[in-house]
Amino acid sequence: MAMLVLSFSSAFAGGPAPQFGITTGEIKLGDTYLDNWRVGYHGLIVDGMNVYSVRGYPEKVGGSVLGIEVVMDQSSDGGLTWQNSVGIARDPNILGQGSLIAINPVTKALHYAWNTYEPLLTPSWNLYYGNGTTTTRVNGSLDVQTYADSSMAVDGTGVIHFVFTASDTAVYYTSSSDNGVTFSAPAAIPGAFGWSQFTADSAGNLYLVDSNNSTNAYFLRKPAGGQWSNPVAVCTNCARNDPSIAVYDSNRIYLQWGDIIAATSNGGVNWTVSPVPAGSIWGGILAVSSDGLLNYAFMATDGVYFARTTKSFDPTSWGPAVLVFRGAIEPNVAVDSAGKAYIAATKNYSDNSVIVFTKEK
Repeated sequence: MAMLVLSFSSAFAGGPAPQFGITTGEIKLGDTYLDNWRVGYHGLIVDGMNVYSVRGYPEKVGGSVLGIEVVMDQSSDGGLTWQNSVGIARDPNILGQGSLIAINPVTKALHYAWNTYEPLLTPSWNLYYGNGTTTTRVNGSLDVQTYADSSMAVDGTGVIHFVFTASDTAVYYTSSSDNGVTFSAPAAIPGAFGWSQFTADSAGNLYLVDSNNSTNAYFLRKPAGGQWSNPVAVCTNCARNDPSIAVYDSNRIYLQWGDIIAATSNGGVNWTVSPVPAGSIWGGILAVSSDGLLNYAFMATDGVYFARTTKSFDPTSWGPAVLVFRGAIEPNVAVDSAGKAYIAATKNYSDNSVIVFTKEK
């Protein structure tokens, strides 16, 4: 697939553009239903030579979608070839958007989540967890706002964490310490409302970005076994739907929301704000590599692009932006131990949408 190198501004000077494409310009992983992810979702994992992706697969009869099956695609050779998909959950009430995947950084066990609409139940809008043997509803008695971002993370102690927005627009937290058999009663995160995303480090510390039902972005953190902090304002008039957050360590944290990327080097006490790479029209997703470089996959008017900073821990030093998938939307990005980027996205926005994948050379 041909690639386009953009030069929107002098901020893109420095360093060659990353090159993508292994075996072919893009690899089709399989059909999905509409846009499989929303921006900010983590639906792609790289762990050594293993690559995992999750999607909602539409089961059709005569062209009509009868239900959605959550399936996992996997590669054991760094994305060169892909094995047969593994079915995770099958239910006519499963929604096509927002399937999640997470990995335990110690045991390497995989964990999944998906949304359902079950009109005969109370609540009707639900969020489910599964690991291949256990399936558990995690939202208690609350209806989940499925169009707002839910997110999941698993820490190195095996605790499974969820954050979701309920129908009252409050953001709730729940967790499981018995491998998903039971979850704690969802508890509202003080001061958190509307769109949010979070992540966990291996020690179980949690980091969250939230809108507080406004156009401002806020940061909260929760130490392992502790309580959520008060919201810290990161920027004003910057928040849109679908935030993204990436953590290098407990001090260096990065978030993207709307037109900005914010960075802190002191654990969220103080933030610096800089613009996203030029051409980004609706957010994207961040990943930080072991050398401190930021990797950013984002949507532009003609497809999914990728850009990387040229200096460690410097969100102003963007190198060239590269068109990875023409006509695609909703990217996910992951980075391996060598700093190479892996990208998956949704292509052909219709009931015949597919998930496509590529890897940096």
